[in-house]
Formats: sequence, structure tokens, C-alpha cells
Amino acid sequence: MDKQPMLPLTEPRLVDAPAMTLAGLKMRYPYDGTAAIPAQWQRFDAMEHEVPARTGNASYGVCMNDDGGRFDYIAAVEVTPAAAIGGAFTRIALAPATYAVFAHGGHITEMRATFDAIWNGWFPKSGRQFSGAPLFERYGPEFDAATGHGGFEIWIPLKA
Repeated sequence: MDKQPMLPLTEPRLVDAPAMTLAGLKMRYPYDGTAAIPAQWQRFDAMEHEVPARTGNASYGVCMNDDGGRFDYIAAVEVTPAAAIGGAFTRIALAPATYAVFAHGGHITEMRATFDAIWNGWFPKSGRQFSGAPLFERYGPEFDAATGHGGFEIWIPLKA
């Protein structure tokens, strides 16, 4: 099988981000079983209005608790740190961190190619290292979930 060419990336911007609290719907996936993530987003979109103390207008897809074969994915929104989160929702407290922020302007189905270009192209050439903290996709109001277009960002936390 021929290897697909690596997607060209624009140089990321580096962002020193403050602490952030997110709340959302968490599911665990094997690396090769991520096809159910869109259904997770549909379920979360239907109940997003129930998340208390929401701030901002972005949504986040958080990847964490990677054990080398499986990871947790959380479809989330930002909330105030003191928000009372319960029921089906999980709270995530992200510590302040420096992130490499990559723009993804293509269709959402091309996301895997962007991640491949980050891990196998940018990281080896950058001299930077992944911190191991949660990474996330940030979907702003310009992203259209119905069409999968509008662009979004991939935020990768870096070691100091």
C-alpha cells in the first residue's frame, strides 16, 4: 500500500494559555475506533444547553489519558471554575501551559492527516516536545458542525 503524502502545515503559533475549566461528555476509544466520535458530538450537542455556567462560544474536543492504545475524548465547552458539574458531564481542569496551535482549514474528515503532519513532520523538525498534558481541538463560532467546514485549531501542550 502506498503511503499518503504528508499534509503541508503552516507554522503554528505559540500561545501561553491560562488555566481553563471545561465540562463535557467523555468516552473512551481505541486508536482504531474513533469513528464513533461524531456520534458523541451529536449527543453532546443535544445536551450542551444543560452544561451550567458556560463561558465563551467555543467548543473543545479534548484528548487525554492516553495509555498507548486507548484514550479519553471529551466533547466539551468552557465553564467557570466553580461550576457545579454533575450528571452525564465530566469536568476537566487544564493547567496553564504553552501550546503549539495549528490551524486546520480543511474538512473535519481531514483531521487525521493534520495530526499525522504534526506528530511525524513538525515535532521531529521543531526541537519541541509534547508535555503529555491533555491536547484539544478548539471549534470557534466559524466552524459549521453540519457541513464539517469552517476550520478549527489543534492545541498541543509543549514541555517547557
